[in-house]
Amino acid sequence: MSKSQNIAQKLAILSISLLLASNNAISGSLIYIQHAFNLTRSNTEFIVTLASFSTMIFILLAEYIAQNIGMKKTVLLGLSLVSISGVIPVIFNSYPLILLSRVILGSGLGLFNGHSANYINLLYNDNDERTKLHALRNAAEFIGQIFLYTLAGILVQVNFIYTFLVYSTAIIIFIIFKINVQDVKLEKEKTRVYIDSNIFLFIIFAMIMILNMTCMQTRFPFVASLTRGMGINISFYLNLVPIIGMFSAILFTPINLKLREYTIFLGLFLYTLANILIIGYENSFWGFLSCILLAVFAQSLCMPYIFAEVPRYVRGQSSRLATNLIFIGCNVGVFMAPLFLSWIDKFLNTKSLSKGFIAFVIIHIILIAIFFYRNKMNKRNR
Repeated sequence: MSKSQNIAQKLAILSISLLLASNNAISGSLIYIQHAFNLTRSNTEFIVTLASFSTMIFILLAEYIAQNIGMKKTVLLGLSLVSISGVIPVIFNSYPLILLSRVILGSGLGLFNGHSANYINLLYNDNDERTKLHALRNAAEFIGQIFLYTLAGILVQVNFIYTFLVYSTAIIIFIIFKINVQDVKLEKEKTRVYIDSNIFLFIIFAMIMILNMTCMQTRFPFVASLTRGMGINISFYLNLVPIIGMFSAILFTPINLKLREYTIFLGLFLYTLANILIIGYENSFWGFLSCILLAVFAQSLCMPYIFAEVPRYVRGQSSRLATNLIFIGCNVGVFMAPLFLSWIDKFLNTKSLSKGFIAFVIIHIILIAIFFYRNKMNKRNR
């Protein structure tokens, strides 16, 4: 493979990550959907969460499907489903068909969710190169968020139903991927699937990271309206999240080359600091937002690190399953977010918008201790 072909393949593999964080891209049109179809608030919110349900199911099925038709065809099938999901609401314009389109969207995302990382682990053996690509993969998610949210914001001004067309941009990625990426044939392994204890730690950590981030972003609109009034454009300020995430993901490689196994501790320290500071920023718009951005920077240090670490502990089918389980952990974190803080608030008997984040301070301190013990044991076993 020539140098130009290698670059084209890397870019094509990274391009599928542009869609991974697209589930909420139509959030700006939800209020219009609610009024157009006379829906309750819960029925409207179900439009977003439904896609996550089918995503988790198809993340689990993706490995089995890839073993039978190949990874490339599995990814292309997923991209096709995502593209189709964007057209259905525009053509049929009904609530039941919107729900169907969300099921199809989640199914498509689930088919290539894990393979966005598996392709990197399978095709690139050099640890530094693999780690760099995982950092860029993480950056691609944020770039995709910026593009899709901006496009959805433009389309909603024309007609709210057109926001679903953002998912049809998947056809462009379908073409790029089909032309530039080689297939990877997966053999059905006779050996028993093995998941190392480190992988279970990564799954739990990924879930907590996304849970923490989602809780912060869920509380921010209430803090913003409380401090700046109901007329504030919250989406404008939340666009800083993917922008900071994109640049911090790019910074991951030089930071990781310098710190190596201590990269995860820097990320955990920043997570802890962000949650300590946010407790006192219930009445501070910029303070609360700054803590969110600090947590985004921490996430961009930790997420690529754990994906790059997977091949060190498991190989083959076990490695691909481990990657898929980490992505499922991320989705579980999203699901738990609305309930988690309400549980903590009830336990603390508080109506504060920020005091509940003390729970994450405790959790991250425990994680620091666990990762410290893990590193100590890993060095002893070398």
